[in-house]
Amino acid sequence: MIFKTITEKQTGIQREVEYIFTGDLYGRYPLLGHGVRFIHSEIENTIGTAAFIEGYSWLHKPGAEVVKIKIISPALLPADKSAERIINEIMEAVELFLSDTSERIGESRIGSGKVKIWYNA
Repeated sequence: MIFKTITEKQTGIQREVEYIFTGDLYGRYPLLGHGVRFIHSEIENTIGTAAFIEGYSWLHKPGAEVVKIKIISPALLPADKSAERIINEIMEAVELFLSDTSERIGESRIGSGKVKIWYNA
């Protein structure tokens, strides 16, 4: 697990974030429930979802609780890919997403441009 603090640009609200490395995200369309899905273009066709924020309490009650983010275990990434680089790009996208509330509508690419966001409502 990795813990970080992210500050929202518009409001200055701080969110505590916990990254939980897991294999539960595996599969192109796993049943993850309501939340925000992050998909990295280099592993989209083999792994599918790279990270997932469950629910929307982080949006409705910012800073009230730790935002738990499931993120794909580096051990599940293909051997020919740079696992560390991909994980860093995913984490960068998650942190940009949580720090900037102005870009949350529809599907968009964020960070390096390799990560797209999908909303499950």
